[in-house]
Amino acid sequence: MQFLGQYTLERNPLSLTRGLVVVNATKRQLQALSVLLDAQGEVVSREDLLNKVWFDVAVEDHNITQTIFMLRRILGRLPNGADYIETIPKRGYRVSRAALQPVWASDPSLPLLPLEKKKPMRAKVANVFRDIFHLHRHVHAS
Repeated sequence: MQFLGQYTLERNPLSLTRGLVVVNATKRQLQALSVLLDAQGEVVSREDLLNKVWFDVAVEDHNITQTIFMLRRILGRLPNGADYIETIPKRGYRVSRAALQPVWASDPSLPLLPLEKKKPMRAKVANVFRDIFHLHRHVHAS
């Protein structure tokens, strides 16, 4: 499982969700997104995308362009207005570094530290999310 802003990419079976809603995307789009996420914000060349996503079929360069275009349409924009997927001229594509953090982990309006005594439940929920996020990062870092 990998987080991408408001989205979660599941590996098995390959699927993309936004919250609890499954996002309609093709297998190749999800595979391309998976390759980009695996790079963790580093540039992925068009050749690497071809070799990893279309390894079983001969395709034209346009297929990559169209797949990235459709992924951008599906994902929309980050809260700061940036694209989830950036084009790096003459090099390839990468996932925006801002998109690599789950929205709830980077949103300053969501508390991660204990709050005033007036809101003990909110602080407990925030701490549970913080613990889950850190556990997820630890498990997937291994």
